[in-house]
Amino acid sequence: MNFKLYIFGESSGYKQYPDDSNSFKEYFKYQQSNSSLYIQRKADLVYYVYSQKIDKEKNSFLGFCIVFNGVYIKNFKNAFAIFEKIYSDCILSGKLFRLGENGKIGYATDDFASQTEEYDRLVSVFNDELEKKNRTLFAQLPKTYKMGQGSKVFSMSDSPELIAESISVYDSVSISNNNNNEDLDYVGRMLQQLYSENKKLKTEYEILNKQKKQYRWVAILSICVIASLIGLYLLNDNLSSIISNQSSTISNLELTIANKNSEITSLCDTLSQERGVIRQKNSEIRLLNTNLTTYKDSLKLSLERNDELSDKLSEQESKFYSIKNTFPINITNVEIGNTYYDGSIETNYGSTIYSSYTMYLKPRITYTGINTGSSINLKIKWYTPNGTMSTGDSSPSGFSQQESLYVYSGSNTKTLRGWGNKTKGNWGKGTYRIEIWYENVCLKAKTFTIY
Repeated sequence: MNFKLYIFGESSGYKQYPDDSNSFKEYFKYQQSNSSLYIQRKADLVYYVYSQKIDKEKNSFLGFCIVFNGVYIKNFKNAFAIFEKIYSDCILSGKLFRLGENGKIGYATDDFASQTEEYDRLVSVFNDELEKKNRTLFAQLPKTYKMGQGSKVFSMSDSPELIAESISVYDSVSISNNNNNEDLDYVGRMLQQLYSENKKLKTEYEILNKQKKQYRWVAILSICVIASLIGLYLLNDNLSSIISNQSSTISNLELTIANKNSEITSLCDTLSQERGVIRQKNSEIRLLNTNLTTYKDSLKLSLERNDELSDKLSEQESKFYSIKNTFPINITNVEIGNTYYDGSIETNYGSTIYSSYTMYLKPRITYTGINTGSSINLKIKWYTPNGTMSTGDSSPSGFSQQESLYVYSGSNTKTLRGWGNKTKGNWGKGTYRIEIWYENVCLKAKTFTIY
């Protein structure tokens, strides 16, 4: 697919690659929504500029622009879906933008030009997405495209038909979207939770290490005191009386040392338990990392499934637009009644019609509206038992009569004008046929018998 890709962003300053005469900074100066799509035509060039807010307080954003020559994307929702997928892929790649440990999106580099390999990879990903949907995604610029018609602003909640029509009329169209990328937000929240828990564990571990060092010094000091007393006893027998007098003191010190050793043992047990807690937390962190990998895989599968559903939706929308112009209504039933000139019933719908009572035959149709909210012109053919079409002075060419019908949505009934005259016995016995046409298409036909 022939296109050109730009990457741009706004944080501490505006960044863009490639850096040429095109600049997209001003397009989103007053952007209020989470994301938006700006479509602009310059002669045969069509610019699709997508922007995503990453920090509402700093009003920073990142975005992509793709430029086509002579073609445009028929369904703007498909364009949104492609850009959102590339946006998620770019964040998860972590080369240009990344999810921080606190779950917030930030810039991974201050210079897009230094990441040419990532730029080439994104061009390849864009190309794969566009080629995969080439049959249903693009259309040639029609000759009806106009220039100098100004701009138009929409949101995703506006009518898709109105947006599609505006894209073919206005020089520029802006479409805002306040929906969040739920899968990427979930990954961010998970990372933020892991970061908080890991920070708490590190703080607890540092406190335990400090306590351990303090108790070690107490034990060493106690051992030094014992060694000193024993040395004095061996070196000088003359001090025996003094040592004897101090024996009670030594006993007390030994008791104190025993108590301290008991405390050290207890603290070592506590430290061992805390180490066990740390090992458990590390195991939980590994499990969370495994779950994070699983969520990433699920995110990719969800994005691929979303692409498939978008393609199917586009196909169904194309079929619907084609059918509703050819078949504006779906006629499910036709009934024939026999009436007087003023419309009062002589023979009710569904009852047997006898020739001697026939005057005006009125068809009553049951239909479902397809191309609703507009009027259509129906034409009717009445065929006699010998196969000839009944006509009159007011008959249009090739038909017996015609009538205008306003198409309502849902299931409806409509009684059309009658065909015949005031004199009873106007219609002879036999099998007749009625056909209801719209332009060159016969919407419904019915045969009925007059006895």
